Amino acid sequence: MPGPNDARSGGLEGYAEAFKERMASREWAEVLKNAQISPHEQVMLDKQQREDIIRGANMWKGDNMQLKQDSAGCRIITINVAKKLMTDVDSTEKGGNVTYLDYLIEYMQNMQCDIMICHEPGDIHTTKHLIERKAQAAQMKALIDCSKHTKACGVVILISSAWRKIEVTSCSHHTNDKEEKRVYYTHFKAKERKRVQDINTGKWKDLPLERMLVVSTYY
Repeated sequence: MPGPNDARSGGLEGYAEAFKERMASREWAEVLKNAQISPHEQVMLDKQQREDIIRGANMWKGDNMQLKQDSAGCRIITINVAKKLMTDVDSTEKGGNVTYLDYLIEYMQNMQCDIMICHEPGDIHTTKHLIERKAQAAQMKALIDCSKHTKACGVVILISSAWRKIEVTSCSHHTNDKEEKRVYYTHFKAKERKRVQDINTGKWKDLPLERMLVVSTYY
């Protein structure tokens, strides 16, 4: 780097000229060569980048939802559809209508989601059968629970083909005098018991059937 005498002799202009001369004399090819990483370092860097994508980097918590690892169990998505579940949002090349529900089903499939809870679907009393048919066409099951005298509240739950096989019971109850549906219970129960081996005795035993209760609440 230029020394203090360079700046004193010609002021800032002299300092700048001296800096240019010294930088021009450096062998930048040699500098860049030393800065390059080795093949082994590149492999390790690529591995770390893949791990950051799968597990998430240290800068944030949680999973990368674009991927679903084997360690992931039940993936649930909740969304408030703001009374627009059956609203037309697009059209097909043949002139057919595409509803918001169609988009949600496609998104659910892309995200490999198991259960999608759609709060506040709106006035869908006359379209319940259509919702069920759309879900069936995607190998899903639709649970529908709406308030009788209002568009508010209510829920539509989409269940994937794998999880609908172990859905046991579903129910709801009125939460106020307006008969609004704000809570919905869905009970799942595994079909088979898991067998585990005791690390001390080596004996195998059956665990109780695994159960899961999904409580969908809307405030």
